Amino acid sequence: MREYVPDSENLEELELVCVEMTTFCNKKVLFCSIYWPDPDNDTGCWLEKFNIFLDHASETYENMVIGGDLNLSKIPLDSLENTSGTKEVAFLEILNDHFLTQLNFIPTRHDRVLDFVIMNVPDRVCMLEVLSPKESDVFTDHGTVSFEFHVSTKATHKIKRTVYDYRNGDFAGLRGALEALNLCNLIQDSDDINLDWTYWKDAFMSAVSDFIPTKKIKGKNTPPWITSEIIHALQKKEAARSKLKKSPTDHQRQKYRELRTKAKILLRESREIYFSSLDSGLARQPKRFWSFFKLKNKMRTFPEMMSSGDDNQQGPQVSTPQQIAELFNSYFVSVFTAPSEMRTLSAPFTSSHPILNELEIPVEMVLTFLKQLDINKATGSDGIPVRLLKETADQIAPSLTMLFNKSLRLGIFPGDWKLANIVPIFKKGKRDLVENYRPISLLPVISKVLERCVLVGLRDHISHLISREQHGFLAGRSCVTQLTSILQLHWRSTRRR
Repeated sequence: MREYVPDSENLEELELVCVEMTTFCNKKVLFCSIYWPDPDNDTGCWLEKFNIFLDHASETYENMVIGGDLNLSKIPLDSLENTSGTKEVAFLEILNDHFLTQLNFIPTRHDRVLDFVIMNVPDRVCMLEVLSPKESDVFTDHGTVSFEFHVSTKATHKIKRTVYDYRNGDFAGLRGALEALNLCNLIQDSDDINLDWTYWKDAFMSAVSDFIPTKKIKGKNTPPWITSEIIHALQKKEAARSKLKKSPTDHQRQKYRELRTKAKILLRESREIYFSSLDSGLARQPKRFWSFFKLKNKMRTFPEMMSSGDDNQQGPQVSTPQQIAELFNSYFVSVFTAPSEMRTLSAPFTSSHPILNELEIPVEMVLTFLKQLDINKATGSDGIPVRLLKETADQIAPSLTMLFNKSLRLGIFPGDWKLANIVPIFKKGKRDLVENYRPISLLPVISKVLERCVLVGLRDHISHLISREQHGFLAGRSCVTQLTSILQLHWRSTRRR
């Protein structure tokens, strides 16, 4: 453990003490205690110096824990999103710019949160309690924040997944096999739409298994700029290092140095190219930016321990993946509201507008939507990847059209298309409470194609009835277009005056 002194002359008036700690696994962690005496009368100098300090510290340390009395009285108890006050908002923006998170929401003086615990790897901090001055036996009028910092965390379990090896797949052979199968013959004259879908899916997946091989992959935590060429160079460098240990000759030492230099140059160049392309390619490839954001954020999808309840009273904590999944499932089921029974109209419906008695989906529409699918979208509960549907669109469009029209004619939606994979998405508040997550449903892609076809049919039928002032749920219309039209009306009325 040693004192850390940032190399900057602009930090002389910043009241903080920093200590560098080296863990047993040779990881350096920076612990800081900081004090902001009077934010209300500060002219902005303190925030500027604090930002400079974080710039210097983040260049040296991957792990930082910052605690102290900041005297920011307008930080809410429930969520940082509701923060008011100019200094408070500016302070939180600086934290966000450096991928830092404020973790303490327990009042430390009266009913206000004045003492913070700030961390760039929040999964490693477990908030315990705030001790009163009497309990902590410390000469202060503030509560003492007690928390645990975990030097090492459980390694993320790398799940082996079986995926399709498209690079070695025979798509031409798959298309030929589907044409020979004639999937339209699988759609029977009976009223059992679920049986028709089962026959169709089994035949399609059987053909896929014959022409598209699979492979097993592990989850990876490597930075996005690590290419196969860099991995190969690193492997050659490690092999040379092993040989150098066994036979430390001058020739072997020179070879190892050359390979090490080459690997460093490749890493540096690839990293520079990646960062320079983040900004220019953000609109076209947003996933590349978010992969970097997740890498810098160092935050797990879920904390190691999850529980149910609220900030005042939490239930028992669970830690295994199965227990966490069951906890989420129980909560989502408890807040789900089942639809009420369908009510029949007491009198026949009458309208002066034409009634849509039957909706017939043309095969050309299904083919168009299949070819417009985004292959980067997630696979639904049916296990049919988007790429397979798009690659075989010409062969499967006629049979899917028959399935869609039969479903509409019978008024029955296949059971498999109603199933969805649920993904919890964090909203706000404490990350270890399941109540602070909302569910996102990943539906089968084929069911979404049917939805788009029905939408087009309904839109064409009622488009003439929709007011020009309607901006929600219409293509090319949004909140922006509504605000623009309101501003235009206001501007015109002002000119007339």
